[in-house]
Amino acid sequence: MCAVMRTIILVLSLLMAACSHKPYTVAQNTSQKQPVHKTYVHHHGWHTAWLIPAHDLQNLIPALKNRFPNAAYISIGWGDETVYQADETTFWASTYAIMLPTNPVLHIVSLTQPPQQTYPKQELQLLCLADSAYQTLLTYISHSFARNSQGDIIPTAIDDGANSQFYRSVGDYYFLNTCNTWTAKGLASAGFDIYPLFNPTSGNVWRYLQGTTPQQVNKCPPKR
Repeated sequence: MCAVMRTIILVLSLLMAACSHKPYTVAQNTSQKQPVHKTYVHHHGWHTAWLIPAHDLQNLIPALKNRFPNAAYISIGWGDETVYQADETTFWASTYAIMLPTNPVLHIVSLTQPPQQTYPKQELQLLCLADSAYQTLLTYISHSFARNSQGDIIPTAIDDGANSQFYRSVGDYYFLNTCNTWTAKGLASAGFDIYPLFNPTSGNVWRYLQGTTPQQVNKCPPKR
């Protein structure tokens, strides 16, 4: 039994060493008296996603402006290319995606209304980020896109409709680098004290947000 366990540990260690943990978190530069930006984390089922004001992400990635010209917000999620793009998935496909490294994709959805109106019955966490934190979050998301030799982001062959598109991403999807680990890396890039490796599920990320974000919400500028 000990020999079997040692073999399993060795195989997992080799797997971890061979896998890419991209996209990596981004370090931020801090300064005083920064403007504050509103963004959201969207919790839906097994997934979490970022909701970003469209013009900010489109300024960084102009191709998204061409693809989604009427967007007010953009939803960005990350996942396994087979399971994430499927209309329906199976137990074995999901198991394969978790256990073995697979290619990831980003799912971009255009929101023409504010998040609260688009998802009135789903869980949204408002975050109010200082400019340095917000810029490193945007940089992290930008670095998540795979690019061709001309530096352009790469849509997949699956077009999910007028308001949605999948794009190629970097890294490997597997049990230590999941869709929710990707969201947690965004939080870490924005300066939150979170360890992405220990937050592989949507429940992990959501519980963290519920315990730590009231102070972030209090930083939001008052409504006018």
